[in-house]
Amino acid sequence: MNRRTIQGKYEIFLQKYNEGVKKYIPIYRVKKSIHTWYNAR
Repeated sequence: MNRRTIQGKYEIFLQKYNEGVKKYIPIYRVKKSIHTWYNAR
């Protein structure tokens, strides 16, 4: 890591960051439910 350029270090950082995000942050999807009482009237 000592002989890499700044850009190379940044790319390694982003790779490790994205791996951590994919591994430890859960994906939450919002369920859309349209209620009959919630309308324009």
